[in-house]
Amino acid sequence: MSVHTITVPIDGSQFSSLAVQPAGVLARRAGASITLVGVATDGDAKTMRAHVRDASRLAPVGVEVDEQVIVGPDAVGVLLEHVSDAATVVCVASHDHTRATAAILGSIGSRLIARATRPLFVVGPKVDVGAFGDDVVVAVDGRRNPDPLLGAAASVAEALGAGIRIVTVFEPVLADVRRPQHFTRTHGPSYEVDAYLSNVSRRLPLGSARVQRVGIADPVGVTVGLAEHLDAAPALALVVGSSRGAHHLGPGAVHDLVRRLTVPLLVVPAAPAEPAWISEAEAAGILAKPER
Repeated sequence: MSVHTITVPIDGSQFSSLAVQPAGVLARRAGASITLVGVATDGDAKTMRAHVRDASRLAPVGVEVDEQVIVGPDAVGVLLEHVSDAATVVCVASHDHTRATAAILGSIGSRLIARATRPLFVVGPKVDVGAFGDDVVVAVDGRRNPDPLLGAAASVAEALGAGIRIVTVFEPVLADVRRPQHFTRTHGPSYEVDAYLSNVSRRLPLGSARVQRVGIADPVGVTVGLAEHLDAAPALALVVGSSRGAHHLGPGAVHDLVRRLTVPLLVVPAAPAEPAWISEAEAAGILAKPER
C-alpha cells in the first residue's frame, strides 16, 4: 500500500470532520497529502463547499490539503470510484451501523465499510491523535487466514515508518488432558499461543521491521482485550478484517472496536465465504488425535 493521498469524505456533519486530524497525522508520517471530498446534489453544492472549507481548517500544520466537491446522486458510489487509485486510501468517520440502520440514517461511513473492496481507515467517536503510538497493530483470531491482514499491515507500516505488532486475544483455559498441545477455546488459537504467533509472524512479507508478538489473555472477549491492550500500549492503527457476515474477530467486533478505541481501525475487506485457515502447526500434526 503506497499512500500518496488520504481521502476524507465530508458530508456536512460535525462527525464526518472527526477524521480530518487523524488523516492528517497519518498523511504527515507517510509524506502524503489529504483530500477532503464532499458529494452534493446540484442544489447543495455551494453549501457543501463551505462545509469542506471549514473541515480543511482542522488539518495539521504542514499537511497539503486539497478540497473537492463532486455532484452526484450516490455519495458512496462516487467516493468508491474516486478512490479506485491504489495510491489513495480512505479515512472516514463512522459508527459502523448495520446495513439497515445505515440506510435509514444515510450513513456514508457505514455504507463505505460494507461496500469497500480495498482497506480503509475508520475513525470512531473516541479517536484522539494525542493518544497515538508508533506501531501498526494487526489483530489475528487463530481461525481465519491472516495473510490479507498481514499484507495490509506490512504495507501501511512501511508507508508510515512504523513497527508491526501482531496480537491475538485468547481465552486462558487449560489444555485438553489427552492432547496437551490443544486448547478448547471460544476465542483465540486452538493451540499454544506463542507457537501460533510465531507461525503467523513468519508469514509477514520479507523486510518487515520491528515485529512484536503479543498474546492477550482475556476471558471476557476479543474487543475488551484489544481495547485494554491499546489503552496500555498505544498504536497508530489497529488492522482488522471484516465483511458483513465474515468478521475475523467475531460478529459485531468492528462495530464495538470503532466505538471503543482512541486509534483508527484499518479495515481489510474479507471474502464473505472465506474458508477456515489451516495453520502450518496444525498441518504438522500438533492437533492430531492421539493413538489408541
